[in-house]
Amino acid sequence: MSIAIALLLPAFFASMSIGWAIFVGIIWCDVVAAVLTKFVFGGADAPWSMLLGFNLVYAVVAVLVFAAFAADPLQAKRAVRA
Repeated sequence: MSIAIALLLPAFFASMSIGWAIFVGIIWCDVVAAVLTKFVFGGADAPWSMLLGFNLVYAVVAVLVFAAFAADPLQAKRAVRA
């Protein structure tokens, strides 16, 4: 499920500056993963702070790994088009 959540990261990086894309990507991955855990995967008893905290680790790693490997080609393509 985490991979499905991260599928929007390319859209964020293609349409925003790198700083905003990282920020929005982390928030997106953290909140969506927490909501899915709470309401779909049976984490209803877990407090929101714990869900958001654990998912924040996933979100930061996922976005930073994507940024490290894919952000430069996306930025380069945008610079060529402009």
